Amino acid sequence: MKALVPVAALMVVACSSSSKSSSESSATSSASAAAPSGPDAERAALETHLQKLARDPKPVLATLGDPPRDARDVGVIGLLSVGGGGDPNAPTAPWGRDDSGGANLWGDSIGDSFGPGPGGVGNPSGPLTGPHRSKPPQVRAGASTVKGRLPPEVIQRIVRMNFGRFRLCYENGLKTDPTLAGRVSISFTINADGSVADIVPSGDIPDQSVIQCVGRSFGGLSFPQPEGGVVKVVYPISFSPGESAATVGGKAIADVTADDVKAALEKAGCTDVAQQDKPAGASGPTLFTAKKDGRPVTVKFVSSKEPRLELADRVKLADAGALFTDGAFLVAVAFDDRVDQTVSKALLDAIVVRP
Repeated sequence: MKALVPVAALMVVACSSSSKSSSESSATSSASAAAPSGPDAERAALETHLQKLARDPKPVLATLGDPPRDARDVGVIGLLSVGGGGDPNAPTAPWGRDDSGGANLWGDSIGDSFGPGPGGVGNPSGPLTGPHRSKPPQVRAGASTVKGRLPPEVIQRIVRMNFGRFRLCYENGLKTDPTLAGRVSISFTINADGSVADIVPSGDIPDQSVIQCVGRSFGGLSFPQPEGGVVKVVYPISFSPGESAATVGGKAIADVTADDVKAALEKAGCTDVAQQDKPAGASGPTLFTAKKDGRPVTVKFVSSKEPRLELADRVKLADAGALFTDGAFLVAVAFDDRVDQTVSKALLDAIVVRP
């Protein structure tokens, strides 16, 4: 019985294709009468259907989907393109932002990367632009104080193993002030189980966010269990932006004096170069006045051995013209007629040579 349904269907197909009578009902009855019954009927109907397919083949192709869509969406390319709302050409990831925010990493234009300040391609002499460096930012441990029964070298080894955490805190501060330098001192307690508690960060580095970040990083450290109770530790860490490759008159900036800056101005084609005397004991930049191509220009200089200017003062100098800073060292150039900053920068580049 289970074969009757398909056989009947095949018989209908065979009868419909072979009947040419004008009367549909009579043709159907004639074909049914002529067709054998039983197993012979099934075999005849199947043969008729196969013959029909042989005369008029209609192959069925496997559905492969949409090749262009598959090439766009499958694999790593598809993963990168998930959620690209800000720019259709920008890659994103499902675990990241909801959209690309408009940044096109594959394009041939500067786009969002253009602009002043760190990371931009705009005015490279902006107030927060750092110098070219021959060495990366430096993190150095100072002499620690340990009170308790845990060897100082063990504490130092574990702290040094985590310098990467502290360097990250410092590098985040360098994004705001590329000349940032100073010391962070962490007072903490090592409990009997080796955990860290009672963390008190302090320091002279002029960025509280860096000090607090380093303090939080110490909270994740773990030490061997001390013998006989807790251990009190004071651990200082020094941060510096690394050594600069810049020079003035062939001298490293650590050795540059006011006379070197004056000589560099004259070599750059400035005339009427004059150094303004500072009152005895006065702090602040050394002031030079000169003329460049007939236009009055003012140059301010602070050596590496003098106190560093406050960030607000350095920003003002940069807004007035062009500025180079590295630690305490500073050279600022500003034309009195407030010409385009590119002119100030050209003179600054002639004074401070950077590779």
